[in-house]
Amino acid sequence: MAGTRAPEPSTDSGLGLDRALKSVTVALEKTDVKVGALFAAEDGLAAMVRDALSEGPAVARGAAGVAAGCIAMAIVFTVLAFLPRLKDDGASSFPHWAELTPEVIQEAVGEDLRPQQVRTQSRMAVIKFRHIQAAGIATGLAGLLLLAANALSAS
Repeated sequence: MAGTRAPEPSTDSGLGLDRALKSVTVALEKTDVKVGALFAAEDGLAAMVRDALSEGPAVARGAAGVAAGCIAMAIVFTVLAFLPRLKDDGASSFPHWAELTPEVIQEAVGEDLRPQQVRTQSRMAVIKFRHIQAAGIATGLAGLLLLAANALSAS
């Protein structure tokens, strides 16, 4: 299966864990940039929808209305990608650490949590990227519908 293969093993497992953790951290940082770009695109399309809904033939206004629904759906998915993940996903998640006493934390920090961190952050990244993907599809569809509404209004 494509994409399910584990990264090449490293001769130094610590180095391999550091690389995996860095990779997933970079992926999570990219979600913030993508969310910002989606919010900007959705804002621009929303401004276009207002105009398209107020003028043109009924079929053009209908396309603009469907586009407005797509924009609303895109905004929901974008917000879902933006929101923090507060699920306690085991020993590497900050909600887990927030519940521990300082003494328990002191004992726990002696153990290597990088494998759990890679897993937890990878799960977060997958969820965020799925929401971004859905928002991107809905935003693209809204853009196409607005193009169609404009074309119908021009004819």
